[in-house]
Amino acid sequence: MKKSLMTTLIWCFLTSLSHSTENIRLTGKILDEDTNEPIIYANILHQQKSTGTFSDQNGAFTLLINNGSKSDIILISHIGYETMSLTLEKAQKIEIFKLKPNKLEEIIITSKSKFKLKPFIRTLVKTYNDNRKKDPHIAIAYYNEKAKKNNEHIMFMESIGYSVFSGKIGNVAVYSNYKFFFDNSRAYVSDSRWLNENKFANKPSMPSAGNNLRALRVLEHQGILSKAKFNTYNFSQDSTYYTSDDRLVRRIHFKGKGENGFIDVYNSNYQILSIEYKTNNYFSALKNMELKAEITMRFNYFNDTPYLSMVNSYYNIDQLEHYCNLKIINQKFDTLNFSEQQYWNLNRYNNDPYLQYDLKLWDDFNIDNSEYKTVYKQLKSKGINLDKKFSDYTQRWLSGETYVSELSRRIIEDLKENF
Repeated sequence: MKKSLMTTLIWCFLTSLSHSTENIRLTGKILDEDTNEPIIYANILHQQKSTGTFSDQNGAFTLLINNGSKSDIILISHIGYETMSLTLEKAQKIEIFKLKPNKLEEIIITSKSKFKLKPFIRTLVKTYNDNRKKDPHIAIAYYNEKAKKNNEHIMFMESIGYSVFSGKIGNVAVYSNYKFFFDNSRAYVSDSRWLNENKFANKPSMPSAGNNLRALRVLEHQGILSKAKFNTYNFSQDSTYYTSDDRLVRRIHFKGKGENGFIDVYNSNYQILSIEYKTNNYFSALKNMELKAEITMRFNYFNDTPYLSMVNSYYNIDQLEHYCNLKIINQKFDTLNFSEQQYWNLNRYNNDPYLQYDLKLWDDFNIDNSEYKTVYKQLKSKGINLDKKFSDYTQRWLSGETYVSELSRRIIEDLKENF
């Protein structure tokens, strides 16, 4: 009897160990099994948490998993390849993940019909809107923003935070329901030349991360991605090319009132690869108005649903060059439980974030610090220590206000539980 009880206790102990949870940083590189070439934009999905990321230009990826179990399932997929399924425990022991190409029979196309642009555009807009996620969703994102005056850096700010699409809630405007909420942030915003650019107050302007997300909402409601407005644009096929995995892409030029650019679309399934355009309608937080800007967006797809993976903006006004970049790190695919009350409580974090930072998180996400190095080097040549500026501007609200919003900071902590 005692022996049986002891055996049962040992079995329970070992079972609890095998199912214990921990925070895990999963990294690796995804290659084609036949060619050993990197596979770009492969999907890496943590099935239990319904979170994921994608591989970069080198096939590399980083996926942070909170409270993960060794028995959890990781799925790695890409169009044209067999999906790889393995446990988290096994994935942690692998550095190079090789996907096996699907062996498809050669298809010979004999049709001599010409490519029909208008039906193609109509189908891609319909496909995008039918498949895009309209319910609230969240992603971990990295943002950086910098400004130069007469080719000298006068501002630099970066953050790892959360891009949140809140969907249709309450009286939130359609252009304001996609926000970036700051978490791990640092800023150099004390240069008098930067403060003087803000015409409304001698204090740092609202950060621009949310304005980059707003640009997508504008395209969806009154731009080329709008079912009601896309037909007001002029389209022409610019060129075609093949991606590294032999997928045909059509580059289509578009021109409309206030917008002019290119959209790259996969020929086979109408999925949008990227949009590059010039617009007169980019909202500048600094100038508090719409102005001319250059914008680049990229998209990634999970189960045919398009998600924004990157959006960069640039404008030049009165010898001020302004850059803002936002990149999705980990995407959550389940619908986010997000209320109107939470939105308004967090809205201050979009306009006036609390500045605090932990450099370890930058390392965990393998953040590209080339922008930081460039700014650091130039400021150092002027006798300015960027890290000292960061330290002087931490544990405080960006605006310098002395209010305390513990509720907002608790909501930020709650958002982390989604991952």
